[in-house]
Amino acid sequence: MTAQGVLYQAAWSAILAVPADGSAQETLVGDVYPTGIWVEGENVLYSVGSQLRQVPRTGGSPTVIVTGGPVPDLSAPSGQTQLAGEPTILDDAYFYWPSLPYDARGTLISRIPRVGGTAEVIAELPLIDVGGMAVVSDGVLAAGFDGNGYSAMIA
Repeated sequence: MTAQGVLYQAAWSAILAVPADGSAQETLVGDVYPTGIWVEGENVLYSVGSQLRQVPRTGGSPTVIVTGGPVPDLSAPSGQTQLAGEPTILDDAYFYWPSLPYDARGTLISRIPRVGGTAEVIAELPLIDVGGMAVVSDGVLAAGFDGNGYSAMIA
């Protein structure tokens, strides 16, 4: 993501600010494994699992915006899920992430309002591994491996 001549990127274990003029990069947040990154106004937003965080573009302390957590899968025998980790997406109203029921029936796509509130499952998809997600006009497009090949579905 770029803003005012600076590339903000999620590196393997950090959020970096890399000026386009070739000057030295700055580590905004270290010791973090981001699963998504966005620039909004004066902040860099990033996700770690089902948690949405932000840090000022000029550096400083990160803060948590919302935490979704694994949403219980009431149809699974155990009722539990595990976070898939990535990919995560963000729109004007919600933060979205995938999770996997422990009984491995597919992938759950969940969301939580950006202003806080209750997380909810919006779809259960027959995908074993989600490799990409995007917000589209009629929902969330999720693409990944379905056990036999690759599929894209709208949640």
